[in-house]
Amino acid sequence: MKSINRRNGISRNLSFMSRARKASAMWFSTAMVVSAMAVGGTVALGATPAFAKAVSCTSTSIPKITSVSPTTAAPTALVVLDGYCFGADKKGTTHQKPYVSFSDDGTSWGAPGDPASLNISWNPTQITFEVPTASGSSDQYATVGDTTASVTVTDGNGYTSNLVNVTMSTDVHWPIAMGTGNVNVAGDGWMNTSMSIQGSGALFASTRIWDTDDPLGFLGWATGFHGCSAITLYDKYGNILGQWANGPFGVEGGQNQTIQWTPPNISPLTQDQFLAAWSVSVYNWYCPQYSGIAAVWNWISNNQSTLQSLAQGIAAAA
Repeated sequence: MKSINRRNGISRNLSFMSRARKASAMWFSTAMVVSAMAVGGTVALGATPAFAKAVSCTSTSIPKITSVSPTTAAPTALVVLDGYCFGADKKGTTHQKPYVSFSDDGTSWGAPGDPASLNISWNPTQITFEVPTASGSSDQYATVGDTTASVTVTDGNGYTSNLVNVTMSTDVHWPIAMGTGNVNVAGDGWMNTSMSIQGSGALFASTRIWDTDDPLGFLGWATGFHGCSAITLYDKYGNILGQWANGPFGVEGGQNQTIQWTPPNISPLTQDQFLAAWSVSVYNWYCPQYSGIAAVWNWISNNQSTLQSLAQGIAAAA
């Protein structure tokens, strides 16, 4: 969705990310958490937790989940359950295999009779499972963003653990890309900033800046302008998750250049930012030649309420 707005002298274009029920490949899905790591498609588990070594488990012991990490996840993310008395991954006295039951928004995975299974790595003190992607003839078995899923462990003897929760994050189709389009920010000065967020969490941006005011072809040095750009990542409540700025960029009349953003003006998203991302704004504005990056951030700080007020809509991911 592309629009150009002018409000209080600010020119901008906003594009937004939104949740979608379809599963998509996500960056942190292959990044293991806590002590587990993905190796060649299998899960290598860390050392047995010290607390678990002191617990004596019998055939009548009830499994206990002591921690879950991460507590917010999306489809294909790996979730680690630490605890004790999970038992071995084999049939017990009830002649059934142990299992993890994962339920979200009325759909359950993993338990006997459930329509969909879970990918699991199991040992008596630590279980790793993959948050399921959508399945079924019409993707009807799917997690839903911003809901709370429940997780339990049932051992081979039929004993079920305590229940723990995992919040389902907004599921977005990656990568996403957006830009301001060609925006007239000052006189004959124009800017166009584009950005993308990859499924790996990498953030890329570039700004094209040009000035058309050089009618004689040799007086460009006497004209021109400077502009700045910023990218803001918001959660569903409008809180700023991350903000990146660059500039001032300068051109003389008749000049045209494109600047690729580089560190420290841009950086990859953290896991928390990636999972909570709800909307993104990209905007350009005129700023004086000798502003410096400190002055750029000062301008942003003084205009946060105005900039945030521009984020009014959500565009569905394709």
